[in-house]
Amino acid sequence: MESKTDCSEPIDNSESGGSGTSHQSLIDLYPDVYLITDWSGRIFEANRAAEVLTGFNQNQIVGRRVEEFVAKSDVERLHILINQIQSVHLEKVDSSEVSLVREDNQLFPIQI
Repeated sequence: MESKTDCSEPIDNSESGGSGTSHQSLIDLYPDVYLITDWSGRIFEANRAAEVLTGFNQNQIVGRRVEEFVAKSDVERLHILINQIQSVHLEKVDSSEVSLVREDNQLFPIQI
């Protein structure tokens, strides 16, 4: 999971320098789930791996909060991890395992 610092607006990919490959195309090539969120956990971007893993399409993922995809029993653990990520005093954040809730309500363990 990756967070951006400006939580007011989604990332503008229109000025990609004319390379012919969009930012979205590049993150779609990444084999693991890749989410870009604001500091509150609202998702601005998701890659194709996120679609495959969750069963939701990108339009159903973007705009929602990360915690909506996590089992209720793991939401507190997710909040602790997010608080650690947001802390400027930490040099390293330990990863944590939480259960993702797929579109079909099956739980799938993921490492954040």
